[in-house]
Formats: sequence, C-alpha cells, structure tokens
Amino acid sequence: KNSLLNLNKFHGINLTYHDSLIPEESLLFIQNQIKSGLPVILNIDLFNAPWFGDEYRKYHSLHTCLVTGVCDDGLYCVDSIPLMYGANLAKDDFLQGVRGFYAIEVGNAEFSDFDYNKILKDVVNNVSYKNQNGNMFEQLRTFSKLVEYELDISREVEGHERIWDSPFLRGITSIR
Repeated sequence: KNSLLNLNKFHGINLTYHDSLIPEESLLFIQNQIKSGLPVILNIDLFNAPWFGDEYRKYHSLHTCLVTGVCDDGLYCVDSIPLMYGANLAKDDFLQGVRGFYAIEVGNAEFSDFDYNKILKDVVNNVSYKNQNGNMFEQLRTFSKLVEYELDISREVEGHERIWDSPFLRGITSIR
C-alpha cells in the first residue's frame, strides 16, 4: 500500500481499482482509457486468457496483465507470466473473465524536487552493503549456483496440479 501512495506522492500516478462495474461497462471504460493514452492493469480469470496455451479454458485462477491497446474483436494485452509481448483478448473472453482492473491517472506529484545524488548513493550503499551472507550480487551468484546444481524441479512441482502452484515458483514470481 505504501508503494501505491509513494507512486502518487512522488510521481503523480494514481491507481484506482474498479471491480463493481458490469463487464460491458468495464470494457467501455477500458477502451476509453486506452484511447486517452493510458494502459490498464487487468485482473482476469486465467481460464479466459488464450495466451496461456494448454491452460486456456482448463483452470480458474486470478491473473493480472496489462492492457495496452484496443483491437476490432477486443483488447490487446501484454503479460510477463508467461512472457508475452502482446496478444489479443477477444471480447467474449474479456466479458467472461474480467475480475476488476486498475485505471491509471497521471497528475502532479506532491514532491518533485528529488535529491537524485542521495538516492543513487543510497542505492549503491544498499547494493554494496555486506551482511553475514555477502552483498546482494554475491547472494544472487549463490542462488544461481543452487538453482543450477541443486534444484530438482520435478521434486518441487510434485503433488501440485499446476506448476505455478509449487512453492518454488510461487516464491520466484513474488520477488519484487
């Protein structure tokens, strides 16, 4: 929540969540938002996301993607899981699968005079700071070696109907 407040406070970007509109109203709102040059963060049922290939129309799960355009039959979406640089979301899939969305508004930042030198110095200090496990880069190298030499993905996904439900992949996708 603090991240969203800071996004508004320091950059003038406000996200407003909409989940009470009927699907047809949501589609119209999103189309108008896109036409005004602002993308929309869409929550959709994975069941209705055709870019998920084999999982399309098989599994229900809440999923988030970015709507960046309007096409004749629906919307144009970009997704990071799976990495996909764009796909059409048919109107029918949208109407059946929409679970809410964030509208993005751009205004004036409350604080706009940043001390970028201090911010960069703080970042460098945080990256360079060594604790008992080394600095961030050393920890990333250790993690990559563990993944390369010790990770047994079959064991990690065992007992989970979908690979995305495994603790390892849930942990990886939650890293911010």
